[in-house]
Amino acid sequence: MFMAKDKISNLKLFIALFVVCLCLYSNGLNNDFILDDNFLITNNAYVKNFHVSSIFTTGIFHFKPKESTADSYYYRPFQSLSYSLEYLLWGGRPAGYRISNILLHSLNSLFVFLLVYLILNDKILAFSSGVFFCIHPAQVCLVTFIAGRSNLLETFFILLSILAYIRWLKDSRKRFYYFSLLLYVGALFSREGALLSPLYLIVCAMFLKTKKNKIFLSILPYIVLGLLYFTLRNMFLPSDSLKILAPLSLNQSLNFLLRLQDYFWQLILPLNLKVALFNKHDVIKLVFYFLSSLIFVYFLTRAAIHKNKAIILGLIMYFVGLIPLLKLDKSLDYFGPVLSEHYVYNASIGFCIILAFYILRLYNNYPRTGETVFVMICLFFSAWTVTSGLYYKNELSFYRYVLSVDEHNSIARINLGNVYYAQKAYGQAINEANKVLQLEPGAWDAYILTGNVFRAEGKPKEAMESYRRALVFNPDSDIALNNIGLIYKEQNKYRESLEAFDKALAINPESLVALENMAGLLIKNKAYVQALAVCKRMLALDPHNVKGLVAMGVYWAESGYPKEAEFFLKEVLRLNPLEYKVMENIGAMYGNTGEIDKAVFYFEKALKINPLDPGLKKSLEKALMLKKQAGQ
Repeated sequence: MFMAKDKISNLKLFIALFVVCLCLYSNGLNNDFILDDNFLITNNAYVKNFHVSSIFTTGIFHFKPKESTADSYYYRPFQSLSYSLEYLLWGGRPAGYRISNILLHSLNSLFVFLLVYLILNDKILAFSSGVFFCIHPAQVCLVTFIAGRSNLLETFFILLSILAYIRWLKDSRKRFYYFSLLLYVGALFSREGALLSPLYLIVCAMFLKTKKNKIFLSILPYIVLGLLYFTLRNMFLPSDSLKILAPLSLNQSLNFLLRLQDYFWQLILPLNLKVALFNKHDVIKLVFYFLSSLIFVYFLTRAAIHKNKAIILGLIMYFVGLIPLLKLDKSLDYFGPVLSEHYVYNASIGFCIILAFYILRLYNNYPRTGETVFVMICLFFSAWTVTSGLYYKNELSFYRYVLSVDEHNSIARINLGNVYYAQKAYGQAINEANKVLQLEPGAWDAYILTGNVFRAEGKPKEAMESYRRALVFNPDSDIALNNIGLIYKEQNKYRESLEAFDKALAINPESLVALENMAGLLIKNKAYVQALAVCKRMLALDPHNVKGLVAMGVYWAESGYPKEAEFFLKEVLRLNPLEYKVMENIGAMYGNTGEIDKAVFYFEKALKINPLDPGLKKSLEKALMLKKQAGQ
């Protein structure tokens, strides 16, 4: 499309880049969902049931209450839309989503090649830039971490929009200009960093020696669209406001300069090594920062004197790509170096262009040496990428990796504690929570974790105290309120339990967990009319919610309508044929209505799945005895 003379070679290059990516990331295709992956895919009712209208009218973290201390209410509809389409194909299989990430990253690498080639007209330089961008280990965080999809989509649309704009500049065909504008909208729907697109377009137009008047008139619609998005985002869209127009402080500017140095070395050194050198040895960090400052000064001076387009383009791409860091000081410190690595994705394009330029220059003077260095860098980056992918195997290995790099990362430590809690390693879970509380006494999620452990250990008093402490530091924690409701439910305190669930749902009306628990409480206490309303709310959010369908089945069975109950319980078995507890419920229901043969059938079916369940064995024995008595 953008290089009519090279259609076949471009296709071959893309296939080669995709194959290389697939080889480098194949060791992580079947890795578990980690961190936000579960929130955004497996536990997201809008994604699982393709609520297109809801996707475009809610923030991506729609399940977090606006008033809570949630990290942000990002508006990323194309990210959720991509997950929804993929869920139809892959369901809950992580490999499919990672293949999509690999495909996007491969396309972005191809677009980097096309961009450099169209601006600098140097195919070898463009090829080297695209390859370095493709295999660089800094991209592992995005390609392997499925929740990093927004960055990949943003870059995809930005680069494609730039390429369409360049094509319009070259042959003046209006359709490419309109296509570029449309792609810019797609970039904005992917991620707010796309607001920087007009800067990239201006740079490209200047490199192609476009008249200033034409640049101004052509960029104006992009600016208008950006302002429209900015207005909608701040006033109407269900997301956090963009505070990009707030004045910058001196401290923010200085931090930005330090981040430029920090990410520069992060693109050169493995993260473990960089952190070990910088965080433990201030003198070494100072030397490295001073060295990188000299390197930047050298680049700028050389570019100014020799008007070197490759260096100028690389520096601009690097600096513009990191502009969002001006407003992200707190977020970067909160997430830590591993989780913040995705912010360098666009900036790494500039780094790869400069690296490719100097490798090519070496090759021109010393061909064999240049080839050897190119191959060695490719092998080094590839090995580093493959090794880094191993850290993302599952939540346990990932959080341990994050903490090996950043031992004070409270997000990783709390999540590691939750992994230990799920594995019933309660001592280790409490240990992780206590480490967080030593550094952050107001870490409400650490109190949630300790409460969960105490509750699992049969210590309701201590658990209740932990949940109440969580509410002190975060009064809008629907999780704490839900868990308080569970304790009251276990203590048969119906009114208190119902009140806690009500409060949780007032904060987060879409909490399926709270709805499930409330439905169970109401059915247990024979409040069938209220239970029906709650079940309907659950199924309106997620028609395939297993617990919601089970609750509906139990509701109809308890209300004396076995046929209606059978419909919902069999729907559960259609969605998950291994739900032996549902088979047991159906068997019990048939036993109560005198249909003993059917009861025996479902008890036997359940025992095939779980042959060691003593309750199932007793139920089957009782049903067989009744069948024998009926035969006599």
